[in-house]
Amino acid sequence: ISACLSELGAAAKAPQITVSASVAFAWFWLMPRLERFGSLEPDIDLRVLAADQPVLPGTGEVDVAILFGSGKWDGLDARLLFNERVYPVCSPGYLSNHPELRQSADLLDQTLLHLEYPRASAGEVDWRQWLLRQGVNGQPVRRSIRLNSYPMVLQAAEAGRGVALGWSYITDQILAEGRLVCPINKALETSDGYY
Repeated sequence: ISACLSELGAAAKAPQITVSASVAFAWFWLMPRLERFGSLEPDIDLRVLAADQPVLPGTGEVDVAILFGSGKWDGLDARLLFNERVYPVCSPGYLSNHPELRQSADLLDQTLLHLEYPRASAGEVDWRQWLLRQGVNGQPVRRSIRLNSYPMVLQAAEAGRGVALGWSYITDQILAEGRLVCPINKALETSDGYY
């Protein structure tokens, strides 16, 4: 954002910058950092556009976009923020009630919390993909819970309703606070990232 502001240059009135990001990214990663940004750039009006359909710079609507993918978008200069890392998470209470949960295959006998994507795309990590990458090829035997919002998925996990997939840029802090735990210390790291 600071680099974009430098390129925009000084203006007579307070400059405004519009940043677009997915709802989950804006909620969990960007919002906690706004106070620090405000103290570093007190004269900047910041507008956040949270939408799960990407809004790209160059459309006249946004100045900076935080996008997930390979980093290759025609006509855009992309800089890697961090790579994607996904691991299972649940509440401490859920884990204490399920001491049998020790390895990846044990997840097949747990209530899995699924994030339903509005539109499926090849790069999205779901439970099936995560389990296959851990060498687990089977069908869950318990019912699952499907939610179309990642904040709801995490709320269900914190409430002890089941095991969710955690994206490290969101859940690392929640684990540090003790609200969630990682029952199996295995992560899926993809070749994509956040730019």
